[in-house]
Amino acid sequence: MQKIFIIAGEASGDLHGADLVHKLKNKYPEIQLFGMGGKLMQQAGVDILIDIKETAFVGLFDILKNLSKIFTIFKKIKTALSAQRPDLIILIDYPAFNLRLAKIATKAHVKVLYYISPQIWAWHASRIKIIKRYVDHMAVILPFEVEIYKKAEVPVTFVGHPLLKIVKPNISIDEAKKSLGLPNNRTIIGLMPGSRKSEITYLLPIMLKAAELLQDRYPNIQFLLPLASSLDERDLALHLTDTQLLPIHIIKEDHYNAMQTCDAIIAASGTATLEVTI
Repeated sequence: MQKIFIIAGEASGDLHGADLVHKLKNKYPEIQLFGMGGKLMQQAGVDILIDIKETAFVGLFDILKNLSKIFTIFKKIKTALSAQRPDLIILIDYPAFNLRLAKIATKAHVKVLYYISPQIWAWHASRIKIIKRYVDHMAVILPFEVEIYKKAEVPVTFVGHPLLKIVKPNISIDEAKKSLGLPNNRTIIGLMPGSRKSEITYLLPIMLKAAELLQDRYPNIQFLLPLASSLDERDLALHLTDTQLLPIHIIKEDHYNAMQTCDAIIAASGTATLEVTI
């Protein structure tokens, strides 16, 4: 039985990882998958050894503050690689973490597939040297990335952007409103502060202040707050205690059905902005 170690470090990676796992399971039903991810990957059939709730760090300060936790996670992964001896490791995005892990996997004689390239065309172009040394194959989601890797003599395959197939509501707007208990006569605003705890800490209070200003001007308003797979309601609770007068509906599942009901969305930069656009 083939074994694959799969690594996602944040909510977007959990989403893409789950989609990939479904496809792998359909083609190879007996395949064994384990690694780091969230509830979506777990539901898809991955044995989660490390939950992404432990890994969603943003910025240098956040990383420095959590260095001991990061070292512990790397140690767990090294131990798992040694004990399980997978045939392949799939690294999904999350380059600051995954490029270091590529080096560890290569030294452990495990083949490395990197799914969703670091944005070396925008910044950290020097990362291509690390990729060439420690990654066996790149699976890229943007067409122009192929030429970049070909020039560097890195094996590469264009696989298309997964969100184009994932971001699809499966019910109508009216049906979504009914299932969520949303009135038809209200303006609906989505709040998407991000999937990391630090983003919730820094961005959600600002969004909530904006929501209060909007409610003062437009009383007939309803707010939706999708809950990322890397978070739980406790991560939001501290920030919501002083906003009890705001009509906020937390969305735990079927985010895309909920998003289509929104007249406007306030979103953090990143995967969420692309999801909203699609």
